[in-house]
Amino acid sequence: IIGIGTIEEVWDATKAAMDGYVKNDVLTANSLLLQAINEKNVDQYVSLCSAEMLRVEDEEDNDGNLPSGEVFNKYEIHEAGTETYVYNATVAFQGGTKAIVTYDRRTEDNGGNIVSEMKESRVWSHGCNGWECIHFIRKPVSGL
Repeated sequence: IIGIGTIEEVWDATKAAMDGYVKNDVLTANSLLLQAINEKNVDQYVSLCSAEMLRVEDEEDNDGNLPSGEVFNKYEIHEAGTETYVYNATVAFQGGTKAIVTYDRRTEDNGGNIVSEMKESRVWSHGCNGWECIHFIRKPVSGL
């Protein structure tokens, strides 16, 4: 970044440079989450999600603790396949600490047969521990 120009020009150049780093950071977190799903790695999945997102009502044990893998098992594991392809990805930032990653995701089995093809949106929030997925929406890609 060259600090020559008006304050607005320097700020715009700085913001453009930083936006690329932040976009890469949130896309890396999203990629790690999809990797955790494919590898059925509940611990990695839980480490990338907020505690609130992992909460499933009426799923507490007798001590009031939530089974950490319940959301994973209930909503993600059936989407796991042998190969995952992500395309048409976009990232939108909101307020500097929130990002929405939207993409089409296709999973295939060993034979190359499509297991599922979904449009997913994952909402990420940046805090003290980095990016955490706080919400997701999934719907079938139209035309299947």
